[in-house]
Amino acid sequence: MSSPPRLPPGLPDVATLHAILAQAPAFITFTDMDLRILYSNTIAEGYRWEDVIGTSYLSFLQPQQKDKFLSASTRVLETGQSQHIESYVEHLTGGRDWYSNHLSALNDVDGKRRGLISISLTITAQKTAELQLERARQELMEASHRSGMAEVITGVLHNVSNVLNSVGVSVSSLSRAFASSRVPVLPRLAKLLQDNGERIGAFMTEDPRGQKFPALLSQLTEELMSERERMGSDLSRLAEHFELMRATVDAQQSVAKPGDRIEDVVPLDLVERTLAMFSIKLVHLDIKVDAKSEVGGTIALDRQSALQILANLILNAIESLEAVEGRPRRLVVRVVEQDDRIAFEVEDNGVGIPQSLIERIFEHGFTTKEDGHGFGLHSSIVAAHTMNGSLSAHTKGPGVGALFRLTLPRGRS
Repeated sequence: MSSPPRLPPGLPDVATLHAILAQAPAFITFTDMDLRILYSNTIAEGYRWEDVIGTSYLSFLQPQQKDKFLSASTRVLETGQSQHIESYVEHLTGGRDWYSNHLSALNDVDGKRRGLISISLTITAQKTAELQLERARQELMEASHRSGMAEVITGVLHNVSNVLNSVGVSVSSLSRAFASSRVPVLPRLAKLLQDNGERIGAFMTEDPRGQKFPALLSQLTEELMSERERMGSDLSRLAEHFELMRATVDAQQSVAKPGDRIEDVVPLDLVERTLAMFSIKLVHLDIKVDAKSEVGGTIALDRQSALQILANLILNAIESLEAVEGRPRRLVVRVVEQDDRIAFEVEDNGVGIPQSLIERIFEHGFTTKEDGHGFGLHSSIVAAHTMNGSLSAHTKGPGVGALFRLTLPRGRS
């Protein structure tokens, strides 16, 4: 093997060279084959040289970082091939610093492997920005979910408010029936019979009050039976209203919970659960609903996201049908096969969408409603894309209704 080149005169001595390297914008570290630090051009704040030199490189890494560094350094020491990894260190003074580490073999002049060279550039600012960006993305996703659900929740609350009005009417009717009830007459009649118990025969035949007693009792019986029927009817309506509110709130709570967990679901059950959120409004507007599915078994999807999208589509259809007068209102929700995908279709015969607006309805902030925010359909199409699906709108023009199609991968069957 040829001898190494002679060093030219005028090179700095070791102390001067170290002082120069200490100014480098990176940590330059040499280790032996056991990863004990032989040299470092600088040390982090809070450490002493005697705490660094001779100490294992691994001792400065967090547990979750050690395996990654050890794996990369082993490849370098065994193969001589350089490696690049990112790592972070929790410093003694507090805070976390991120580094981009270039690892290469440290060989002597004879080519024998002596250890490892690590050149670590600080990338803390970059990683901090990336983490902040990820947090902002998560917050944006959550805000989009909340914004998209705002219109659904508003519709649900409106439905519940309508039922509460009906509950108020039933309660008022029961209150009036209670106030005008003839039940208080019964104690007086009972006392009259008790007072004349020993001469009940004479009382019923000779006393004017007793002579009226059978007719009064018959009239009172009829009135109490009628009163009982009215109160029973009001109580049945109350029970029905409370059941509608309970089902609506339960369904809304299930769709309001954000989630990204894939579940096996029965498509028609998903549709019917979403429709349950709006059962009050559907009954109130006399909307004929037809829910059907040609997809057998189960499908794998993000259940909460799918519920959110379907809820927005069904709410929009109901609001479109609300403006329809003079003809039956119809809402069809179907699940159909499309090769290896499935499609949820929500179709109504409502006021429809002008063809000129069909390309804009998914834009953030765009709405045709006077009190709308333009979040519902935008958040829905974002959620559809997140599930590797698509969301499209179809219309023949104003006055003939619209069809929205949510297409998703079928997944497991």
